[in-house]
Amino acid sequence: MKNMDLAVARILTNIQSGRPIMVFGDYDVDGTTAASILYLSLTDFGGVVNTYIPHRKHEGYGLSNKGIDFAAKQNIDLIITCDCGINAIEQGFLMPKREV
Repeated sequence: MKNMDLAVARILTNIQSGRPIMVFGDYDVDGTTAASILYLSLTDFGGVVNTYIPHRKHEGYGLSNKGIDFAAKQNIDLIITCDCGINAIEQGFLMPKREV
């Protein structure tokens, strides 16, 4: 996968420095399962991990502004999404503004 080495290095940086990581999963069965697996794996490696599952009716599908704001308030600068698709263009521009 292209740039996988950069993603791994970024995750390891957060783990080694004790900076928190947020796992953002979709609200359906495969999204919550993927979020659980990521949470367990990252914490096994020593990561400080928060999970965020959006409210289906209030936030809808995919990475949400509310989730990004939650991460920013928790001083989280790394979000790993799972089962969220690739349509979060607006949220992609919002994250740097929130220092995520």
